[in-house]
Amino acid sequence: MIDSLLRFDNSIYIAGLYGFRQGSFAGLGISGNVSGSSNFDRMSGTAISNSVKYAMPAIGGFTGGALYSFGGVPGSIAQNNGNSFGLNYAMGAFSAGAAYTYQRYAVPDGGIAGIRNFGAGLDYRFDKLGIDFLYTNTKNTANDATINVYQIGARYQATSAFSFGGSYQLMKGNAALSSDKAHQFTAGARYALSKTTVTYVEIVYQKASGDDDPHAWIMAVPKASSNDKQLLARVGLLKRF
Repeated sequence: MIDSLLRFDNSIYIAGLYGFRQGSFAGLGISGNVSGSSNFDRMSGTAISNSVKYAMPAIGGFTGGALYSFGGVPGSIAQNNGNSFGLNYAMGAFSAGAAYTYQRYAVPDGGIAGIRNFGAGLDYRFDKLGIDFLYTNTKNTANDATINVYQIGARYQATSAFSFGGSYQLMKGNAALSSDKAHQFTAGARYALSKTTVTYVEIVYQKASGDDDPHAWIMAVPKASSNDKQLLARVGLLKRF
């Protein structure tokens, strides 16, 4: 369950959906995904239908779980089915996690392939400062297109109300994706006006490169840039009810 890794991604706290994965990787070919690459490693979460899930009780700092999706396609047990596993460990200021997810889908030639994700992350808290590292690997088993993501992030809780941080991601596609790369930098700050109201500012910058003149594309932006760079800045107010 790739959501086991969400706690190790500071972009969640800094830039919301804009800090998640997206780029010039349309050739990955995720079934049902118009861009072919939006949220390719599932770090912003996803829904898997017709599934059952087991969550293990906490044992000595370890928690985890497993999920199986039945697919729901009459006459084909394997088509659209999937499975996912995750394991976390937390003790004091240190935490770590690893997860695996594989979701199958039908391909035009009548075969069955899928999107396979796995990743691992760790987080350490130095009083008010938190540092995290995260690695994910995504592969389409139909065309062998693969993306590796390497990320480091930090978040500082200056006061009970004010925090700021940033992260750097290297998203790297293989030869099946024209060796396209995306460097993404994220920075932001949040101030809690109350327990339910937060004001924030965030900036995300992405620079793409590769063999096919790729265009940058930050996730949740409606379309890709007209060139290899894209910049997003946002100021907002979040109210929880």
